[in-house]
Amino acid sequence: MGPFEQSVRDALARKSESTLRARHSALRAYSNFAHSRLLQPWPVDEKLVYKYVDYLRETGAPATKPRSLLKAVAMVGHLWGLAGFQEALKSPRVKGASWSVFLKKRATLGRAPFSAQQVRYLQAAVMSAPDPFDKLFAGSACLLIGARLRHGDARRAGEEPALDVVGDGWGFVEVALTGTKTSTD
Repeated sequence: MGPFEQSVRDALARKSESTLRARHSALRAYSNFAHSRLLQPWPVDEKLVYKYVDYLRETGAPATKPRSLLKAVAMVGHLWGLAGFQEALKSPRVKGASWSVFLKKRATLGRAPFSAQQVRYLQAAVMSAPDPFDKLFAGSACLLIGARLRHGDARRAGEEPALDVVGDGWGFVEVALTGTKTSTD
């Protein structure tokens, strides 16, 4: 690996793979848009960014697509000093067009939390389900609930879970994680 490749790897080392994929996807769509119109996407030009965001608005693109582009431009602009990126990000019309698309985003509907009865059922299944797979699945669900974890974070457990219980029997499950979506290390 050459020095340039190593520099790029080092600059991106703290970014999660999912973040890099999202930023790449946004930049690729922007670049494809520019090339399809025989325009140069780089260096970043406020007029072209606005034209792209306006295109996204007119074509009914997903509401988060313009914001994804702005996040990607900000990331590569800050990492590599991309020319023109600050003008595009600070442009009132780019921000306004992006905001007008985002306002069309539908409300995110989360899953209702487990009821106490459902949790008791899962806990009972851990002990008495006839199928070992059902026991494992119920136990995993109980771990996620008890440790207040997302599934993706639980996969990064670096040690066996431990109970953190006070004298009256109440407490939590503690799990040491090797790195999570929201961690800064």
